[in-house]
Amino acid sequence: MPNTETLSAKMKDIQHTVEEMGGTANLYAVSHIDDSQEQRTRARFGQEREREYAEMAKECQKTLSHIQREEQAHQFNLEEVEELEADLGKISRWFAEARERDFWEVAAREEVQSLIGQGEERLAAFVERTYEELRNSEKNGL
Repeated sequence: MPNTETLSAKMKDIQHTVEEMGGTANLYAVSHIDDSQEQRTRARFGQEREREYAEMAKECQKTLSHIQREEQAHQFNLEEVEELEADLGKISRWFAEARERDFWEVAAREEVQSLIGQGEERLAAFVERTYEELRNSEKNGL
């Protein structure tokens, strides 16, 4: 991993936690790494992030499809709003955590960020439509 203050602090916290629980943890700083080792390390981290972002992209697509299904079925209610907000919130938190591990910013990151943005836009429109429908129901005495 890159030697940054943030990562060093996190690694020291992990080491401390492991040792508090009776385990052993050793941290090593590498002062020199040859090009082939660095490329392998970056490739491995990149593969892991690509895999993780691909899973997130699937979840984003599921959420976008869910919004579309509810719109088509005219299921404009607060329960659906809460469920969709929870789904998108989970993905957003997951994305934030993955970004912290994405030391070299793999390409898939931008795709997921775009999909989350689309989800937020579609959810905002769904929420607005839900509140319109609820207001109309109240006006009509339903």
